[in-house]
Amino acid sequence: MKSQRDSFFDALYELKDDRVWVISADCGAPALDRWRKTDRFINVGIAEQNMVNIAIGLALSGKRPYCYAIVPFLTGRAFDQIRQACMMNLPVTFVGIGAGYSYDDSGPTHHGIDDIGIMRVLPNMTILNGRIAERVAKIYDQPTYIRLDRMNFDSNVLIVDGIDVSPTQIYPFPYGFVKAKSIIAVEEHLTGGLGSIVAEWIADNNLNIKLERRYIKEYLYAYGRDNLRKQAEL
Repeated sequence: MKSQRDSFFDALYELKDDRVWVISADCGAPALDRWRKTDRFINVGIAEQNMVNIAIGLALSGKRPYCYAIVPFLTGRAFDQIRQACMMNLPVTFVGIGAGYSYDDSGPTHHGIDDIGIMRVLPNMTILNGRIAERVAKIYDQPTYIRLDRMNFDSNVLIVDGIDVSPTQIYPFPYGFVKAKSIIAVEEHLTGGLGSIVAEWIADNNLNIKLERRYIKEYLYAYGRDNLRKQAEL
């Protein structure tokens, strides 16, 4: 099965839009081979802050840059630069690989478990779940953050009235669940993620919906996704 990452970059390539640039912070992917043959691919190395600065310049020149890096290094290390892009409402798309416990073999430094909380405080930001990558491989006119799982796993699930739902848009939260009676949010994320977003949505709109949150309580120094999820009581 093709990974979310390769599905995304293949679909993005097929858009055939010369405004699209892909900037990688030393992250590879088989689907990037076609991009490397164009003049619209840049590998900046392990330099996420520089990557976003380049993307800002491209966006100000009318391009549509896509910044690609491992989740915690993109959203954490380059936060200040991402904030500048958001404050200017620039069409920069941030593509994070390794949502949740995707990098289960690399320890907590590589776990993408706080990125939703980081990115959703930024102005003009939209956060998308890349589980069905073709749905989100689009041209965006505002700051957008796309989370991709390394293992084709969905690390953010809602159980709405007993039915599993995987929302494509995580933030701002879609209003389509307003008639639900109960929601269970299960996520490989610390507090501040999807469950927190749903809780705020229910409170802000004074909705009579029962909510249960299952989320990570702390960073875990453990390995193996099943083992991590078990220790996190997910």
